[in-house]
Amino acid sequence: MSTYSLYIHIPFCIKKCDYCDFTSFAGMDHFITQYVFALKAEIKTYSQGLNTPRLKSVYFGGGTPSILPEETVDEILNAVRDSFPLEEKAEISMEVNPGTVNLAKLSSYRASGVNRLSIGAQSFDDRELSRLGRVHTAGQISYTFNSARSAGFNNINLDLIFALPSQDIVSWSNNLKKALSFRPEHLSTYNLVLEEGTPLFAKKNSLELPSEDEECKMFKEAIGLLTASGYDHYEISNFATSGHKCLNNLTYWNNEEYIGVGAGATSYIEPSRYSNPKDIGSYITLWDNPDNSVLEARYRANIQTKDQQFSETMFLGLRLTEGVDLRSLKQKFGENIVNKYKDEIADLIKEGLLSLDGFRLRLTQRGLFLANEVFEKFV
Repeated sequence: MSTYSLYIHIPFCIKKCDYCDFTSFAGMDHFITQYVFALKAEIKTYSQGLNTPRLKSVYFGGGTPSILPEETVDEILNAVRDSFPLEEKAEISMEVNPGTVNLAKLSSYRASGVNRLSIGAQSFDDRELSRLGRVHTAGQISYTFNSARSAGFNNINLDLIFALPSQDIVSWSNNLKKALSFRPEHLSTYNLVLEEGTPLFAKKNSLELPSEDEECKMFKEAIGLLTASGYDHYEISNFATSGHKCLNNLTYWNNEEYIGVGAGATSYIEPSRYSNPKDIGSYITLWDNPDNSVLEARYRANIQTKDQQFSETMFLGLRLTEGVDLRSLKQKFGENIVNKYKDEIADLIKEGLLSLDGFRLRLTQRGLFLANEVFEKFV
């Protein structure tokens, strides 16, 4: 029986953050009931179309999933269980934002089956939070984390962002140390990217952003502090204690099959990759009358070539610090496709961005920081 991960996109927010270009919308809560109906229809249709595969993970992402009422999360998870068998130790994750939950709500999520939380902390400095357009305070992060522990969560991630406007290495180091004081099982550290169309991008010329050298120092500071504290740096931006790597994200990085439901969500049903419409109304209309033909048509229209699949497997797999095994790639895609990139690989090794240990190709520490430059070679 095939095994998949399931991603559930919740596009609702209290306020869209100034750096965010995800599919998310503020002031659209009146669509929640219709949206959940559409989600359940899509979930059921996938179950029928894929012959009821097993799920190893379920992930509520957003947006702000924790904006949902407790009973709504329970309703969605019941629909998932009605449609798919879950593995015994399936990881069920939910993104939560401080200021949107309390102990009672978190306890209800835990009772519904959520067993992993990803808390969008971003910074423990109130001034930095304000510059990002976040609606919570540092104090609310502490309250959320401690409430999550009280609710019975023993697998918690903290999200942090670095290279913020006016941020220096000292401030970033303090953020990391504050996060470590909570001893979360997982930490994600992302550098700020100014995406076109966001409020921060619009005022980028007036922002005091760290230089590339300063950003690189912050990246190394995270690796040094977190690995010294017992965390395994297993992916460019992700660190975990033993047994707590994120199963949902490993599915992406290993280029394995997954189902994405909700507005803007992407699915990968090998060898096809496709996405739902981003507009909430269009998404709801699409699933008003659930029909397998919708999935079949999108699947047929988006089948990838072997070259496309190889390219994605390379740049996704290289995100992992263990890298990719060239023998496995040759077995799956054929020697000719792998050899097609031999010159690029040789050049990247010369530049100190890749290393080859036996048959395992991986990013160097410099390559981890300049990963996008490496990935461009395989697109």
